[in-house]
Amino acid sequence: MRSAQVAQYAVDVIFVIDASRNIGSAIFAQAKFFVSQMIDYFDVDGGLVRVGACSYSARVVSMFNLDAHTTAATVKAAIMSLSYSGGNADTAAALAYVRIFMLTSAAGDRINVPNLIVILTDGPSTDPLAADVSIICNFHDTLYREF
Repeated sequence: MRSAQVAQYAVDVIFVIDASRNIGSAIFAQAKFFVSQMIDYFDVDGGLVRVGACSYSARVVSMFNLDAHTTAATVKAAIMSLSYSGGNADTAAALAYVRIFMLTSAAGDRINVPNLIVILTDGPSTDPLAADVSIICNFHDTLYREF
């Protein structure tokens, strides 16, 4: 493992990973590996950063909440265990799931810490208008970027 310069600020990060048939299982595996390597750049072990993640196609198929893991090693293992499902990519449904179920104090979201939602997908949702509305209306201060 190479030495990573760890960010020294608090943030709650949720990775939303497309597991649809357009991605395919090989690219999905690469996306999980990429996300797991990003964990080296966050201070998970020191408690500054909490990480949650979900994989989705027509619905969220596997996930873990922000309070589920407290070490970088267990976060990485949990990311690598996310499930591939195939099917259509309903990004709007995944974002709604994140907003309703994962961005809550019961799921480990800290009220005094910024949230960062990172979406890894190959393109638009099966309902692109709903995805855009979900982002605009419900993630007021969250950075969104489609890769």
